[in-house]
Amino acid sequence: MKTMKMKVTLCLGLATVMAVSIPAGEQQAPQAENYSLSGPYAYKNLAIFLIQAKDAKDTATRDPARREPKFMTLQEALEQKKATVSETGTVNSLVIENVADDVHIYIQSGDIVRGGKQDRTIGNDYVIAPKSGKIPLSSFCVESGRWRQRGDEKAHEFSASTNALPSKGLKVAANYNRSQGGVWQEVADVQNKLSQNLGKSVKAQQSASSLELTLDDKDVKKAVQEYVDALTRLVYGRENVVGFVSMINGKPSSADMYASPELFRKLWVKLLRACAVEAIAELQETDVFAHPTVQSAAAFLQDDDQAKIHEKQVDAQLKIVTRQSKDKIVFETYRTGEKEALHKSYIRADSKLLQQQTQPGMQRQQTRSNITNSSQQQQAQPQPQQRTPEE
Repeated sequence: MKTMKMKVTLCLGLATVMAVSIPAGEQQAPQAENYSLSGPYAYKNLAIFLIQAKDAKDTATRDPARREPKFMTLQEALEQKKATVSETGTVNSLVIENVADDVHIYIQSGDIVRGGKQDRTIGNDYVIAPKSGKIPLSSFCVESGRWRQRGDEKAHEFSASTNALPSKGLKVAANYNRSQGGVWQEVADVQNKLSQNLGKSVKAQQSASSLELTLDDKDVKKAVQEYVDALTRLVYGRENVVGFVSMINGKPSSADMYASPELFRKLWVKLLRACAVEAIAELQETDVFAHPTVQSAAAFLQDDDQAKIHEKQVDAQLKIVTRQSKDKIVFETYRTGEKEALHKSYIRADSKLLQQQTQPGMQRQQTRSNITNSSQQQQAQPQPQQRTPEE
């Protein structure tokens, strides 16, 4: 394997996809009044640029008069038994209950929940208040061939959320096109690319269509961990980091930015794992790509005055603003009464990806086919109701 050290300069250069190193120095360039970028920090074909806020403060250090809520992630809430996520009998709808006394649960669109009758991904950002009672969640199936209990898991409840959607195609299918058929197609695409690049099938015998079990494959986890070990420490000692831009094969892929460093740090490793999965899936040893620069990262975050804007009120507490331009989609999540976005998600999406959509009437047909043909035992199970989540 040929290794090339990536030089940190402000000019464009070329690097082989198998280049392995984290630059000793870094590019820095102020991009707005309230944040700057530093990087690239690279491992193989994945480069990270950190978004650093100039006046970022954690919840604990903010003005007590503002009464900022304490957040825990969905992963933390499930691990600490502070929340339950349950089936409803409908593929595209789950319910969550926050049983904590004083902590809000932040759920990020793309979070995957494991268990139930099918693994799901959550279709919107949510903030779930303490002692919430049962709250509905928009969801998409990321495991088309099952509608029953799996192993020792509970059929009515979900046990964990350690993974997130790992590709642009999946994010666009679920968050923008809101297409169940598109999600299944993109799951298969990720599985096929991982299988090709790892030289083995990554589909689990227990449930071949499960994205969650694919991400749990030992060889997938080993390859992902290499990226995580190389890059996770980037945020250590940097108290003002509020997000990052990821570039794969020299091009921007996605970015996430948060209202506080505290919330970002809670999500960092989970997001980095998802980026690593996408990088492994897109890894081509014969390719060369442009050296990632801070200018290209800054351009990816730049507002587009020509973007099409759509607003959606998720509930009384949360609003999502979608901005679609010719090469990316931006989702901005706002709490009621707040001018600063709680979360901004950027996805690179060209016209081909934006046009991806399951044909009308195909979602129910695919659901019935995938479930009833998977096994005789599954044919005896009640078939799930299928609906498209409200846009």
